[in-house]
Amino acid sequence: MPAKQFLERFIFNKPYKEEVPILDFKEINLILQNKKYSQFLDCRKQYISDAFLSSSRAEDIVRTTITGVPVYLFNEHQWALYSWHDAAEEGYIPRYGNVLMHVDAHCDLVTPRSDVSPLDKESVAEYIDAGYLNCANFIVPAMNDGMIKEFVWVIPEWEFGEQTDRMKENLSIFISERLRYGRYSVVTSREIPSYSDGSVILDIDWDYFSLAQHKGSNSTREQIDRRVSDFTGNLKRKGIRPSIITGAYSDQDDIFTPHEDVEYITSRLLKDLEHMLEGERCAA
Repeated sequence: MPAKQFLERFIFNKPYKEEVPILDFKEINLILQNKKYSQFLDCRKQYISDAFLSSSRAEDIVRTTITGVPVYLFNEHQWALYSWHDAAEEGYIPRYGNVLMHVDAHCDLVTPRSDVSPLDKESVAEYIDAGYLNCANFIVPAMNDGMIKEFVWVIPEWEFGEQTDRMKENLSIFISERLRYGRYSVVTSREIPSYSDGSVILDIDWDYFSLAQHKGSNSTREQIDRRVSDFTGNLKRKGIRPSIITGAYSDQDDIFTPHEDVEYITSRLLKDLEHMLEGERCAA
C-alpha cells in the first residue's frame, strides 16, 4: 500500500478496523520514506482497543485556576471537548470561533465514524461513554461545528532534528486533505503565532514532554525539565495568555505518558505555567 493511502486509511478516517494503530512521528516518517510498515501494525494492534475505550467520567475532571485562567485536567484526552463546552457554558470562552493550540505528540484529527452532532456538554459526555468519541477524534467535531476556527498543532521539535521542516510539510499536507473547516498550521513551540485578539484554548497532552512511546525508553527528568521550560518560555515570549487550559495526563498502561512521569510533569508544567501567566498578568 502506498504511503499516502496508508496514512489516509489509518490516521485520517478512511475505512479501518477496530485495531487501527496510533502512529507516532518516527513511524510516519518511515512510512513517508516508503519503508516497510507491517511491524508498526503488529505493535499497535495489541493495545488500541483498550486505549480508545474511556474508563473515566466527567466527574473525574479536576478543575482549578492558574492566575485567573481556568484549568481542566483529566486522564483521557477526549474529555477536552467536554471541558471546552463546559468553559463555553461558564462564559470563559465563546461558543464559536476559538483558536485551539494543540500541544501534543499526536494530531488527534481522526474523524468520528458515527455522527456526533449536535454538540453540547451533556451530549459529548454521552458520546464518550458510548465510545463514539475517543482520544484520537475529539477535535474534528469541534472544528466542524465552529467551536474551533483555527487549529495550531505544536509538535515536539526535538524528535526530528534536521528533519523537522520536512515533517512539518508532510503533516500539513495530510491535515489539509482532512479538515473541511477552519485554518490550520503545524509549528514548533518557537514558531507559535502571537494572538493579541480572540480566545485561545491551550490544550496540552503530557506525552508531548515524555515521548515515551517514540523513544523506546522513558525520558529523563532533565529532558522533561528542559522541554517544559522551553515550551513555557516560548509561550511567554509570544505573549500568549490563553482563555482556558485543558490538560491530558494520557496515563494509559504506559502507552503514551509513563505512569511514573505523570505526577512529575503535572507539578513542573503547572508551576511553569503559573510563572509564565503571572508575568503576563503583570505585564498587562
